[in-house]
Amino acid sequence: MYKREIEDLKSSIASARQAIKSTRENMARQRTNKAPKHYQESGKRNIENQKKIIEGYNKEIANYREKKKKMGKATDSFKREIGKNTGKWVSNKVFGDGHSTPHRVDVNRTEGQYKSENKESLLSKGKDFFSDVYEEDLEEKEQIKKFNSKKEDVIATYIPNNADEIMNFVNLMLSTIKSNGWKAGNNEEHINLLSDACLTKLEQCVIKLKSMNEIHQAEYVDTEIIKLKKKKKFQKYALWVGIVLFFLVGFILYKLEILK
Repeated sequence: MYKREIEDLKSSIASARQAIKSTRENMARQRTNKAPKHYQESGKRNIENQKKIIEGYNKEIANYREKKKKMGKATDSFKREIGKNTGKWVSNKVFGDGHSTPHRVDVNRTEGQYKSENKESLLSKGKDFFSDVYEEDLEEKEQIKKFNSKKEDVIATYIPNNADEIMNFVNLMLSTIKSNGWKAGNNEEHINLLSDACLTKLEQCVIKLKSMNEIHQAEYVDTEIIKLKKKKKFQKYALWVGIVLFFLVGFILYKLEILK
């Protein structure tokens, strides 16, 4: 449980760290070329932004691990309660009142009381279990809201007028896409929308770089866009292609009488 989410966040952290490394390399190149001071300031802001992103990802990982721990305890407790009460019921049925748990003095009264206590205990455990599920659903909705907010921020971001600042922004967009990618499930459409928004911004960066006659950098970004579009098709449709291939291979084997 939450294993995939934690792995995705770890991958996002690795991408953010790579973006920091790329930004520092750009800053070093700018210093060598004696570029204006504001280029360094832009790079520093980008690095600080990436550090905040990493900090946020680490907090999300910690939250997932805590939820996983709590969920496991609630589930184990629920299972133990069911197992314990089922064992008592079997014992009472097999050995009778003399060996029952609890020991029965007034059969009708004690059995009714025991059933009532048993029911209340199961209800309590059930409430704890479903309370955790409800909290998980709320956190999922909060996650969707966060992704939608990020998407709107990306859409509203203005492309800089300086080539180095554009490349810093390109690194941020590439990092965001590589961190999240595209998903096949309908429940993860918010992730796809964020990645699509970043991809659109990259295309706008290419247009801006070409207008500034920064052909080499424009070609680099264009190449990355082509790779990302291939990745998008693979990640969104790989599952369905796999299913189709599975049935196709099964059909061919059947026709060849291998599966008969």
